[in-house]
Amino acid sequence: MKTFYPLTWREEQLKNATNATMSDGLAIYGHVAQNEQEKARESVANWLKKIGFKKGE
Repeated sequence: MKTFYPLTWREEQLKNATNATMSDGLAIYGHVAQNEQEKARESVANWLKKIGFKKGE
């Protein structure tokens, strides 16, 4: 399940002031990071592939 949050007003101001492009970030719930480490690891790996940092295996 993905939850999308709108940019905060500060992020929006920064984006407008610099003409920056805002990329998708990575968010993992604390309980998942602590108790479901394999699921967290998979989320990080998928995110790295999505942003082009890690090639598919």
